[in-house]
Amino acid sequence: MAKTEFSRLVWKRSSTTGVVPTIPSVETISEDWLTTDLLIGEGFINTIDERIWFRSAERIVEITAQSYGATAQTTDTTTVSLAIIPIPTSVCMTIQALVNAMQTDDSKGYGSKIAATFRNDAGTISLIGTETTDWEHSDFSSLTFGLGILGTDVHIYIIGEEATTVDWTCRYQLSFVETGLI
Repeated sequence: MAKTEFSRLVWKRSSTTGVVPTIPSVETISEDWLTTDLLIGEGFINTIDERIWFRSAERIVEITAQSYGATAQTTDTTTVSLAIIPIPTSVCMTIQALVNAMQTDDSKGYGSKIAATFRNDAGTISLIGTETTDWEHSDFSSLTFGLGILGTDVHIYIIGEEATTVDWTCRYQLSFVETGLI
């Protein structure tokens, strides 16, 4: 058996939405291999979808230890999308969001953490269960945020306070499984 420890392996990439890595039907490289097939230890990056995978011995594993951020400002009770997150077909995704807000004169503050799980079944997005707010702390009377379905996307939305200028920030993480990758 050839020694593979410390060997050089290929990283493949795609710049097309929805392209994911695959496991070949046979482990020996052949003309039947797809351009997305990975050997054990190889990696795959989709630069448009901002997703990264590697091939373990038995399956393809997605690296999802990333978080995203967004900022906005509100001046009234209008609903504003802080972030729009696409949910691809055949994906079940949990979104955890941590939001902070502060009135621009520094007199009021807000903080909350929420999580929800969504599923895309052939282009139809569904909320599984209900949103769960871990905690919410607020000096405001009506200001809030949440997660909602917007077509085939989920948006993290904020609702400001009437006649009040508020600065917002949000950090969110995604955790998901896609059928066919395991």
